[in-house]
Amino acid sequence: MKNRLRTIAAEHRRSLVAGITLQTLQSYVGMLTIVFFQRIIDTIRDFGAGEMAGAVGVYIVLTAMNHLLIYVQDYPNRLYQVGTFFSVKRLAMRKLATVDYQSYAEMGTGATLQVVENGANAGSSILDSFWKFLTLTALTLPIQLYLIRMYDFTLFLVVLGGYAALFAVAQLLMKVSRTAMERVVSRKEELSQRFARGLM
Repeated sequence: MKNRLRTIAAEHRRSLVAGITLQTLQSYVGMLTIVFFQRIIDTIRDFGAGEMAGAVGVYIVLTAMNHLLIYVQDYPNRLYQVGTFFSVKRLAMRKLATVDYQSYAEMGTGATLQVVENGANAGSSILDSFWKFLTLTALTLPIQLYLIRMYDFTLFLVVLGGYAALFAVAQLLMKVSRTAMERVVSRKEELSQRFARGLM
């Protein structure tokens, strides 16, 4: 399964790299905007009229660039998300074509369709919401922590402890919720199966 997901990610590498690059750049510009705004606030009394106008101008340009990057990054991100979804779905349909008719008839049309749909959603989520998110976090989190450390070391330690606690709680919740999620998916498949049978 991992090899297939890697193949799908490689198939959509252009949109993946473009999305990660734009999102990382937007995150850096957003952080720089905040830092620059903080400097303007801290030194507002020391600025002359000309210096103040220049500083505000730079801040406006950074803010505009940040919002433009937020808008532009949406295209490759959506392209990657939809592309991976359909690639996983295509693989599932190819696998389904090799299943013998008796097994297909016993499973039912609705259950089969729901399994394919759930599998495509799960595969796309693993690639987009998990691995891509981890990559972005690895690229931006060190800079964020560095900026916080420059601002206040005590706050840096609090944030670092918060991230550690969040990771521990997330691991615990994943273990607890796995059973509940399996039950929800099973009931969704059953509902879809009955709906499809009734419709047909």
